Amino acid sequence: TCVYCHASRAEMDCADKDMSVETARRAVDLALASTSPGITIEFQGGEPLANFPVVREAIEYALAQNAKAGKRLDFTLVSNLSLMDDEKLDYLVEHRVQICTSIDGPSALHDKQRKLVGDSAHGRAVTWIKRINARYESMGLDPNLYRVEALLTTTRESLARPREIVDAYVDLGC
Repeated sequence: TCVYCHASRAEMDCADKDMSVETARRAVDLALASTSPGITIEFQGGEPLANFPVVREAIEYALAQNAKAGKRLDFTLVSNLSLMDDEKLDYLVEHRVQICTSIDGPSALHDKQRKLVGDSAHGRAVTWIKRINARYESMGLDPNLYRVEALLTTTRESLARPREIVDAYVDLGC
């Protein structure tokens, strides 16, 4: 429901638009067939947490297939964090998935551009950024590699607010 989104939106119960397990496995096979010694599999959307069973299956399948391939295998997930919960967080950090989100600046700007029914998209993202970073830290993971980073979508609205946007990123440790 982002105001600048160019993709067509499907309702949450419209699963025929989601990637299937079979397609995810084919994508993993294709990635692992690369001659590169290291592979990063990145989950994006829409919102990948809306199809979390397939994310989980893709990770499990990639790890099993990589036991034969022997590549350096990393995972990243780009999410607005609106569907994050403790169970998903536990799984993702256990599998050392690097998480990235979007922050379009301070709360008022972010929430104006990214609509979350009944909640503040900014507040929800910030809460999870802090929780995820704390979990990475408690695991002793390198904070230069394991911390939530954020992406900015620049709009006309944001062009007049560069200092506020940078300050928002600094406040979050990005």
